[in-house]
Amino acid sequence: MSYRYSELVTLLQQSQPVQQTLQELDSYDDPCFVVMDCGKLAPTDIHTFLTEALSIELYTSDWQIINGRLLFVYIDMDKDDALILVDELAAHLAEQQALETKVSIFRHNPIGAVAETLIMTIMQLDDLLQHAEQTVALNDYKDRRNWPGIDRHRARMKAEAEAAQGGIIRRGLGKLVGRKAAAPVADDADVAEWESEDASAAPARSGNETPAEALAWELLPFAPQQALLDLAPFIYHLPNGEALWRYVLTGKGRAELLADNSLLDLDRVLVVLHAKQHAPAFFAQIQEHVSRGDLSEQYEIARQQYFILEPLAEELLDKRDQAQARERCYLGVLDIFFHLFDEQLVSKLIYQQLVLEETAFLLQSEYDAYFTSSADKAHHSNSSTANAANIATDTPLTSSQQQLINELLDSLEDSAFVDADNLQDVRNLHGQGRHVCNPAKWPLTDEYQDQLLAAILLALDSEQGIDDEYTAKLAAFVDDKLPAHVAAELGNYYHLAQDKTVPESVLAWLNGEGDFAQVSQMAAALDVCLGRSSHGDDTGQTEYHIFGSVQDFHIVLRTCFWRELAGGTPLSARLIAIALELAPIASLVSFAKLYGGFFDKFADDSAEQAFYAALQTINVAPEWVFAFNVRAAQQHDADQYSGLIEQYYQADVAQQTAYNQALRHVKPKVYQRFYADVQTLHEDFVYPFTNEWLQVLELLNLHVSHTDEKAFAAHFARDEVLFAGYSEFCPKKYQLPIIVTEQTQHDPETWHYAVLRLDGEQLVAVRACVDAEREEGIRARDLVIMRDSVSDERIMAVVPQVLTRAARLQLLNRVSQQFINGEISFAEYAQQIEYQVDLKDYDIDFEGYDSFIGTLLPLIEVERDKARQLRFIKLLTIHPSKGKRILEQICLQLFLVQACRRGELALAKKYDVEVGDLSAEAKQALRALQQDLQQQLAALA
Repeated sequence: MSYRYSELVTLLQQSQPVQQTLQELDSYDDPCFVVMDCGKLAPTDIHTFLTEALSIELYTSDWQIINGRLLFVYIDMDKDDALILVDELAAHLAEQQALETKVSIFRHNPIGAVAETLIMTIMQLDDLLQHAEQTVALNDYKDRRNWPGIDRHRARMKAEAEAAQGGIIRRGLGKLVGRKAAAPVADDADVAEWESEDASAAPARSGNETPAEALAWELLPFAPQQALLDLAPFIYHLPNGEALWRYVLTGKGRAELLADNSLLDLDRVLVVLHAKQHAPAFFAQIQEHVSRGDLSEQYEIARQQYFILEPLAEELLDKRDQAQARERCYLGVLDIFFHLFDEQLVSKLIYQQLVLEETAFLLQSEYDAYFTSSADKAHHSNSSTANAANIATDTPLTSSQQQLINELLDSLEDSAFVDADNLQDVRNLHGQGRHVCNPAKWPLTDEYQDQLLAAILLALDSEQGIDDEYTAKLAAFVDDKLPAHVAAELGNYYHLAQDKTVPESVLAWLNGEGDFAQVSQMAAALDVCLGRSSHGDDTGQTEYHIFGSVQDFHIVLRTCFWRELAGGTPLSARLIAIALELAPIASLVSFAKLYGGFFDKFADDSAEQAFYAALQTINVAPEWVFAFNVRAAQQHDADQYSGLIEQYYQADVAQQTAYNQALRHVKPKVYQRFYADVQTLHEDFVYPFTNEWLQVLELLNLHVSHTDEKAFAAHFARDEVLFAGYSEFCPKKYQLPIIVTEQTQHDPETWHYAVLRLDGEQLVAVRACVDAEREEGIRARDLVIMRDSVSDERIMAVVPQVLTRAARLQLLNRVSQQFINGEISFAEYAQQIEYQVDLKDYDIDFEGYDSFIGTLLPLIEVERDKARQLRFIKLLTIHPSKGKRILEQICLQLFLVQACRRGELALAKKYDVEVGDLSAEAKQALRALQQDLQQQLAALA
């Protein structure tokens, strides 16, 4: 008979060994919790299978058997190990006809709470107990293909907490989120705290309110919620606070508050000190977003105002009942904070929230009426009567204009995250009068972004046909500093190769000496000097340090781009030309930032059109534009992408060659997918680059290759090796005193692994770098701990058989290439790699994959030599259980290619469809394809 959910919770939470095991975890641990109902199988049988018959080695906590049938353990394993455990354990239970045995595997997220993870693991087991056909369930947030998420579990926890009126279930659902170590059973105080958090959305009136809370209940036409109540004492205790609070609650009395300066005088209040003294909950909200200890700076709080008030906005702007009253309340709060921060410009996010987004409830004129400073209102009044001609020589910047320029300079400094919103802000600034185009009046930073802002304003002048004294001021401001900025970035130590400097001839050419046609020669001279990362081969794009996404060089390059749009100088034209020679796609991406949004997508159609018009101005070659378009359309525009495929396929040989050369400058994962898609739609297309698979194969070998200590351990039976790996990951039960004896063989190489043998309650060093000055007596990063039954003689006999890392990789590269080329059999390949690799690491994608080399699946897809394709698949599916999952992925991709060719599937869906999305008929066809491929692979002996 299966357990009820309440019984599972009771048994596991009241088990002292389980709770002690959980308390071993710290805030960085992310093991998989395993709770299983063994059913008719003995827990010892399950334990034996997992420790002896599984194809992978498990590093576990102590196994806890509860009530003779429940088994709990946590296992340190990666996502691949988790899948192998699921597959092999499910297969074993099927063989044993033990369908009543249920296993719940749930990875703990270290940012969450241990007790919460245990509850969710139990809930998943409870789900399994309701389904006779499934025996094993996995929830692993590290593997998105096998991560159902936790929303359903949290909803159930909430429902249980609300429904329960005491007892172990309710106590088990105490405040779990945020607790790093599990208590044996959560106490009633925890329950109240957890429930109060959830109930805070709509607290009931207690009758014991503070005066501020009582006013809220009395004057609001809706029930006040927690964020507003948290803020109440902060406003109520301001100077003339009761009147201010009544204004927030009713929207009435603003004129009187302005007349008696109650609003204007708020700038004397230090927000953080006032909040700490009078509103601790609101103070905590401030500190969550402004990390400055107890004395957060006023301007930092102002900058984070949107996020600090976000819970309040969620309460008041969700368009529920009494929407106008809620909006009026929120506007009153913002009005008070506007004056607390000395009538400084409200953040762009709040402006969008009030005027532009779905939450908007103000017209622009209404917004201006509330959030224009007194000084600006006076300025506008005076300027409209005294200077109708807008002759702005002596016109000062308003405080809002100064703040906008400050924000722009701050944003333009962040070279990786500028976007079309920043460009729109510059346009808005440009429209506020000619006086804003005088850099002498700006709050300058003396950094590159000063000139970038000026260059954009200069280009907007050119766009609008403006040419006046301010245009000249902008041009001079840019042109005076740009030569020094270019020289500084090119000469930056971090951008150069070791012991290299930029030739004076290159700098002279950039500044106008010599013929423009020398650009290729100058690019070659600069290429020799620039530092780079070692990725890929020499035929594609070099990854120069100077073009890194966060490098300040992009600010200088963008300054030249916008300067060119305003007519340009020899320096701006030549820096752009040399950048396009060295890194064309990186340069175009840099230029496009101010026209785009997230993930390099254009902000809108007009931004896209403006960008391509700008590229014509700076004479970018069409093949570079084509490659840039492939990169962008592949992510964002299926129709444009299909058009680019046809454009490429229909091009003549010369044009295709130019396109190929340009495409080599985008990352391989982009152009490999592009060519695979061309071949999907046009089966006669031949992949243009040869032997790319060699690089990918070398990267795969690097990934699967054993580290030295693992290669040593591979020579022994699994039960003879207690641990092999990084010493910091050694299980606590083996963190024992290390004894160095006269028989210990000294290894002078400190980075080599140490071989230790368990001897009772101590570890004996068999081979290690002996260091008498260290407390443990040895120096080693990696450890191998052997069982006491393994003799010193066996250990020392294996040591010379372990290849060096370099020799191991050389062997793997040679024999894998021989196998792929059909020069050796699979049996010979498997024999050669024994002891050298971890079979479960073979995969078509893996963590740390080098995006500058390429990916496996497109190369398998486009391989026209079917025998080579088959051998590649055989190599990748070498692991007995994980290989089946990899084969499923490969077969699905090949099946979808055929579906696209038959017109049954749109190309855009080729990478989105999963097996579960297929019809019954399609699944049957996929199974037939997989069975056929399995037979072919089996024949490759």
